[in-house]
Parts: sequence; C-alpha cells; structure tokens
Amino acid sequence: MTGLRPFATFSAAHPAFAGHFAGDPVVPGVLLLDELLHRLAEELGLPYTRFRVQSVKFLASVRPGDSVSWTFTSPSKETFAFTLSVADSAIAAGVVVAGPV
Repeated sequence: MTGLRPFATFSAAHPAFAGHFAGDPVVPGVLLLDELLHRLAEELGLPYTRFRVQSVKFLASVRPGDSVSWTFTSPSKETFAFTLSVADSAIAAGVVVAGPV
C-alpha cells in the first residue's frame, strides 16, 4: 500500500480543455485514467500496456489547476485498487488489473 501522494495537476492550457466544456472546463476521465496507468506502470516497473482499468467510479469533477493525489493497494499480484483525491476528497476510485508479461 502506498500513502496519499501527488499525482498530477492539469494546466488550463492543456489541449483537452479546448473541447471539454467550454466556459466550465473539466479534466476528462480518460485523461485521469491514462495518467493513472502510466503512474502505476512506472511505480511497479512494468510496461504500461500490461494494465487495464477493470472498474472506476468518478465521484467528483477535477478542474484545471486542481492538485490530484493518489493512493493504491494491491490485494493480489495482478490487482490494484486505487483512489484519486483532490484536497483530501476522493474524486475517483476503482480497480486496475495487470495482464501477463
């Protein structure tokens, strides 16, 4: 298990915000999940392509400039439960699984 720690901050200049709700920008969920898979792969020293999101529940929106933190636990060798948070409030939680090497 890892403790809550910095994950990402998405600048208002990020190209995803151009089309993800003009006037009321929100970080797209797919951007959060892509970053999650990259971070998990880096953390575990495994290829990014080995991971897939099994389930996710988005609990709140992430806005440009929000500092997102993350934590994960590993109930098994191939399963990773994660939580993404902003200001100590969970914004997403789910499970990532690792496939064979």
